[in-house]
Amino acid sequence: MNHSNCTHPATKAARAQCRKDRAAHLTDRRAALDALIDSYYHGGDLEEIAGMASIIAPEVKGYYDGTLPAEDFIAALSGYRSRL
Repeated sequence: MNHSNCTHPATKAARAQCRKDRAAHLTDRRAALDALIDSYYHGGDLEEIAGMASIIAPEVKGYYDGTLPAEDFIAALSGYRSRL
């Protein structure tokens, strides 16, 4: 991980804390995406899932612009989650 864009002090301890915080954040995002994907397969409302997904993973497009059907959108979320 490159810390050139980080705002923390350029110390060993600050870089270590930054890596730890980033790992925790990624774990939280993965868990949130897992919950969204699971809720889809358990009858969750697709509009709510897509809305939450736009907050958690704004890079995943396709539902609101109509370019992906529901199943493909969920697959795109799953693929994005696996790349985190």
